[in-house]
Formats: sequence, structure tokens, C-alpha cells
Amino acid sequence: MGSCTTRYYNITYYNDTIACHDFHCNFEESLEMINSGNLDPGLVDINGDTMLMWSCRINGNSMSDKAIKLLKTGKSNPEQANKYHGNTALLYACVNKKSYIAIKILEVDNCKPDHLNNEGNIALIIACKYKMCDVALKLLETKIRN
Repeated sequence: MGSCTTRYYNITYYNDTIACHDFHCNFEESLEMINSGNLDPGLVDINGDTMLMWSCRINGNSMSDKAIKLLKTGKSNPEQANKYHGNTALLYACVNKKSYIAIKILEVDNCKPDHLNNEGNIALIIACKYKMCDVALKLLETKIRN
């Protein structure tokens, strides 16, 4: 399998077949493809964001619902960082004050709560900055447990 990213599409090569897919516009179809193993949730868009990062970065209730659906697949990797600025889905959720999503991400086994982005921030710093007390407490609890 190989892949490349164009302006709007992820192009993925599976067994000599090219699938051109825009997960920004076709979320439900993308989710089905992830569940069936035909789309890698680690693919990134032109900005370097995975579907999970993108759904945590954009505001709105429908985007939060999309983040939850992606987490429920068990196939999205919340540890994956954007190659340009180092943000993870958890950092995006904190920057966008999505407490519920941040807490759900923290419940995933392969979450890395102490990941440092390129600006030197971790989720705890951002959660405290935006007075997300529930997230800050969960981050501290997670840190102590690990």
C-alpha cells in the first residue's frame, strides 16, 4: 500500500487500485471504509491532519460526533502527531475547548497525554490555559496512573 496527498484528496494505492477519497466531504463513507479495512485512518490531508485530528480541530457538534465515531472504531491513533506543528487529536481538542472529546481521547489506551508539540505545549498546559478543569484533572489522573 502506498499513498500521497493532493490538495483535497487522499490517494491510496491498494493492490494496484487507486482510490481517491475526500474524507472532508464524505465522512460516513470514509468511516465505513475504515471499518472494513479499505481506508487507513492514519492518512493525512494537505494540512497534515488525520480524520481524527480534523474532527477535533473544527468546531461544531457534528464534528465532535465524528471524533467520537472515529474513536469507537478503535482504528484511529490518537498518538499520531501532525508533521507540521506536532499537534495530536488531544491537543486539538484542548485548543478548541472540546472537553468531552479530550476526555474520551484520554480513555483510549494508546493516548500520549504528555506529547509536546512544536510550540512546547502539552495538553495539560492548554487545558489549564482555557480553564478546562475537568480535562486538567483527568490529565493529572492519567499521568499519576501511568
